[in-house]
Amino acid sequence: MKAASAASLIALLAVAPHLAGAADLTLAQQRGWAEYHEGIVNTAKRAGAACATTFNASYDQASYPNFDPMTDLTRAACQHGIDGLAAACRDDAGKQAAQSIKTLTCRYSTTDTGVERQGDQLIFRINPDKRGETVLKSGEVSTWANAVLELL
Repeated sequence: MKAASAASLIALLAVAPHLAGAADLTLAQQRGWAEYHEGIVNTAKRAGAACATTFNASYDQASYPNFDPMTDLTRAACQHGIDGLAAACRDDAGKQAAQSIKTLTCRYSTTDTGVERQGDQLIFRINPDKRGETVLKSGEVSTWANAVLELL
Protein backbone atom coordinates (compact mmCIF):
# COMPACT_ATOMS: atom_id res chain seq x y z
CA MET A 1 0.00 0.00 0.00
CA LYS A 2 1.37 3.42 -0.91
CA ALA A 3 2.14 5.84 1.92
CA ALA A 4 -0.44 8.38 0.66
CA SER A 5 -3.12 5.69 0.46
CA ALA A 6 -2.27 4.46 3.94
CA ALA A 7 -2.40 8.01 5.31
CA SER A 8 -5.79 8.58 3.65
CA LEU A 9 -7.14 5.33 5.06
CA ILE A 10 -5.89 6.21 8.54
CA ALA A 11 -7.48 9.67 8.25
CA LEU A 12 -10.76 8.11 7.10
CA LEU A 13 -10.76 5.70 10.02
CA ALA A 14 -9.98 8.52 12.45
CA VAL A 15 -12.83 10.71 11.25
CA ALA A 16 -15.35 7.93 10.50
CA PRO A 17 -16.94 8.03 13.97
CA HIS A 18 -17.55 11.78 13.51
CA LEU A 19 -19.18 11.52 10.09
CA ALA A 20 -22.81 12.42 10.62
CA GLY A 21 -24.88 9.86 8.79
CA ALA A 22 -21.77 8.17 7.36
CA ALA A 23 -23.95 5.35 6.05
CA ASP A 24 -25.77 7.90 3.89
CA LEU A 25 -22.56 9.26 2.37
CA THR A 26 -20.97 8.03 -0.84
CA LEU A 27 -17.43 6.72 -0.70
CA ALA A 28 -16.26 9.94 -2.40
CA GLN A 29 -17.96 12.00 0.31
CA GLN A 30 -16.49 9.86 3.10
CA ARG A 31 -13.01 10.21 1.64
CA GLY A 32 -13.58 13.91 1.03
CA TRP A 33 -14.55 14.49 4.65
CA ALA A 34 -11.54 12.45 5.80
CA GLU A 35 -9.23 14.66 3.72
CA TYR A 36 -10.94 17.83 4.96
CA HIS A 37 -10.61 16.61 8.54
CA GLU A 38 -6.93 15.80 8.09
CA GLY A 39 -6.32 19.23 6.55
CA ILE A 40 -8.12 21.20 9.24
CA VAL A 41 -6.41 19.25 12.02
CA ASN A 42 -2.98 19.94 10.49
CA THR A 43 -3.81 23.62 10.02
CA ALA A 44 -5.02 23.84 13.62
CA LYS A 45 -1.79 22.18 14.82
CA ARG A 46 0.26 24.83 13.00
CA ALA A 47 -1.90 27.58 14.49
CA GLY A 48 -1.55 25.99 17.92
CA ALA A 49 2.22 25.96 17.57
CA ALA A 50 2.20 29.66 16.61
CA CYS A 51 -0.13 30.48 19.50
CA ALA A 52 1.56 28.22 22.10
CA THR A 53 -1.67 26.29 22.73
CA THR A 54 -3.78 23.55 21.19
CA PHE A 55 -7.04 23.86 19.29
CA ASN A 56 -9.73 21.33 18.47
CA ALA A 57 -10.84 21.82 14.88
CA SER A 58 -13.66 20.45 12.78
CA TYR A 59 -16.13 21.14 10.02
CA ASP A 60 -19.80 21.62 10.81
CA GLN A 61 -20.75 18.87 8.38
CA ALA A 62 -24.47 19.37 8.94
CA SER A 63 -24.14 22.85 7.41
CA TYR A 64 -22.87 21.41 4.11
CA PRO A 65 -25.82 20.57 1.87
CA ASN A 66 -25.04 17.95 -0.76
CA PHE A 67 -21.29 17.94 -0.03
CA ASP A 68 -19.28 17.11 -3.13
CA PRO A 69 -15.52 17.06 -2.50
CA MET A 70 -14.85 17.41 -6.22
CA THR A 71 -16.63 20.76 -6.52
CA ASP A 72 -16.59 22.21 -2.99
CA LEU A 73 -14.70 25.49 -2.77
CA THR A 74 -14.61 26.08 0.99
CA ARG A 75 -11.62 24.04 2.17
CA ALA A 76 -8.87 26.56 1.39
CA ALA A 77 -10.90 29.47 2.77
CA CYS A 78 -11.40 27.59 6.02
CA GLN A 79 -7.70 26.92 6.33
CA HIS A 80 -6.93 30.58 5.54
CA GLY A 81 -9.26 31.59 8.37
CA ILE A 82 -7.32 29.43 10.81
CA ASP A 83 -4.08 30.83 9.40
CA GLY A 84 -5.50 34.26 10.31
CA LEU A 85 -5.61 33.11 13.93
CA ALA A 86 -1.98 31.98 13.69
CA ALA A 87 -1.05 35.42 12.31
CA ALA A 88 -2.61 37.03 15.38
CA CYS A 89 -0.10 35.14 17.51
CA ARG A 90 2.96 36.88 16.14
CA ASP A 91 3.64 38.49 19.53
CA ASP A 92 3.07 37.70 23.19
CA ALA A 93 -0.14 39.74 23.35
CA GLY A 94 -1.62 37.74 20.49
CA LYS A 95 -0.53 34.46 22.04
CA GLN A 96 -2.10 35.47 25.34
CA ALA A 97 -5.37 36.45 23.65
CA ALA A 98 -5.49 33.16 21.72
CA GLN A 99 -5.35 31.15 24.96
CA SER A 100 -9.08 31.82 25.40
CA ILE A 101 -9.89 29.96 22.16
CA LYS A 102 -10.24 26.18 22.33
CA THR A 103 -12.35 25.18 19.32
CA LEU A 104 -12.21 26.11 15.64
CA THR A 105 -15.16 25.25 13.43
CA CYS A 106 -15.67 25.81 9.72
CA ARG A 107 -19.27 26.19 8.65
CA TYR A 108 -20.82 26.43 5.20
CA SER A 109 -22.69 29.72 4.79
CA THR A 110 -25.18 30.97 2.24
CA THR A 111 -24.90 34.58 3.38
CA ASP A 112 -21.34 35.78 3.94
CA THR A 113 -17.79 34.77 4.69
CA GLY A 114 -16.51 35.79 8.08
CA VAL A 115 -15.77 34.68 11.60
CA GLU A 116 -17.73 34.85 14.82
CA ARG A 117 -16.93 33.99 18.39
CA GLN A 118 -19.14 31.93 20.66
CA GLY A 119 -17.45 31.55 24.04
CA ASP A 120 -14.16 29.72 23.50
CA GLN A 121 -15.02 28.85 19.88
CA LEU A 122 -14.24 30.62 16.62
CA ILE A 123 -16.67 29.77 13.84
CA PHE A 124 -15.43 30.46 10.33
CA ARG A 125 -18.40 30.96 8.01
CA ILE A 126 -17.56 30.22 4.39
CA ASN A 127 -19.82 31.20 1.51
CA PRO A 128 -18.22 29.58 -1.55
CA ASP A 129 -19.42 32.46 -3.74
CA LYS A 130 -17.80 35.02 -1.41
CA ARG A 131 -14.80 33.09 -0.10
CA GLY A 132 -12.38 35.92 -0.93
CA GLU A 133 -14.47 38.54 0.91
CA THR A 134 -13.92 38.17 4.64
CA VAL A 135 -16.42 40.39 6.41
CA LEU A 136 -15.55 42.26 9.61
CA LYS A 137 -18.06 42.95 12.40
CA SER A 138 -18.48 46.44 10.93
CA GLY A 139 -19.57 44.93 7.63
CA GLU A 140 -16.39 45.98 5.82
CA VAL A 141 -14.40 43.47 3.77
CA SER A 142 -10.91 42.73 5.07
CA THR A 143 -8.51 39.86 5.75
CA TRP A 144 -9.00 36.80 7.94
CA ALA A 145 -6.26 38.06 10.27
CA ASN A 146 -8.10 41.35 10.83
CA ALA A 147 -11.42 39.57 11.32
CA VAL A 148 -9.88 37.28 13.96
CA LEU A 149 -8.15 40.21 15.72
CA GLU A 150 -11.55 41.84 16.24
CA LEU A 151 -12.65 38.83 18.28
CA LEU A 152 -9.61 38.19 20.47
